[in-house]
Amino acid sequence: MEEAVHSLRLIQFGTFEVDPSAGELRKAGVKLKLTGQPFQVLAILLERPGEVVSREELQKRLWPDTFVDVDHNLNTSINKIREVLGDSAESPRFVETLPRRGYRFIAPVHRGAGSDPKRQEAPQGVPLPPKTRVAREPFPQWRWAFGLGGAAIMAIALVTYLLARPLPAPKVSGYTRITNDGRAKSFRIDALPVIVTDGLRLYFAEPANSGKRSTLNQASSSGGETSPVPTSFEQNIELGDISSNRSELLLQTFVAGESDMPLWILPALGGVPRRVGDVVGRDATWSPDGRKIAYAKGHELFVSNADGTQTQKLAAASGQVRWPRWVPRWQRLAVHGGRPRCLDRN
Repeated sequence: MEEAVHSLRLIQFGTFEVDPSAGELRKAGVKLKLTGQPFQVLAILLERPGEVVSREELQKRLWPDTFVDVDHNLNTSINKIREVLGDSAESPRFVETLPRRGYRFIAPVHRGAGSDPKRQEAPQGVPLPPKTRVAREPFPQWRWAFGLGGAAIMAIALVTYLLARPLPAPKVSGYTRITNDGRAKSFRIDALPVIVTDGLRLYFAEPANSGKRSTLNQASSSGGETSPVPTSFEQNIELGDISSNRSELLLQTFVAGESDMPLWILPALGGVPRRVGDVVGRDATWSPDGRKIAYAKGHELFVSNADGTQTQKLAAASGQVRWPRWVPRWQRLAVHGGRPRCLDRN
């Protein structure tokens, strides 16, 4: 078979580029899957853009000494070309079919340099100019030091600004109604309505209709009816937090007349709860890595391991310590209450 592609120059049309020497069709620099006979047909049409290339000529170029089903092979190749280029026979932008005559490439074509950017071409008989070497003066070391020092100062200033700048005020971009029961999501007046999510469901405590016992409930994060999370507790339940892997809930069970409550861990999908050691407190929360639990106890702030061991008092305050929460950015705890003071740090 004779070589059907003769030009070694890049051919560009629209966002496409044909490299005949490499046998590649690219779109915005990305190689497309067009090889074999379809690529050769496209390359032949691009040799004479705007002119009709007859089916007989294509046959002579592609299959000069071979008996093949020319109509079938050409139709298959043209269909493949149109598929890759996103073209159509009814409204062609690139390849036009002329019935009983042949095909014509109708888009504007630009011929550029070869695919090798280092290759230079000169008119026949004219030698390329010799390469010219330019001597460069060495860059003084003091300039390097000055430049590096200035870059370091700018980097430090940027980091300082990013860490010290106040966070922008949050903005409400939209809201969705989740529940329709009209009930509070906490059974005590002085308790914040803790609502946590595993991404698919929302978990919260609600007072029972009788007002005597709270329950742990759940609802779809996209809204809908609430349903209880199965538990074996007979006391009122308060929700504290959800673990970082969104698989366990941190609870506290309310004991009448007691300000501090036992802490429990319950699988989010329901199951057997387990005590957090012998820890009692309120408003408990997990650390971001799940290894620690912080909780309030009167005027004091405590932290323990997640299993309730190694309890440690962190601080005392002038008023009640409420709702400690971890601040991951600084690995600190923030508390809600009247003028907390860090006094007895252990």
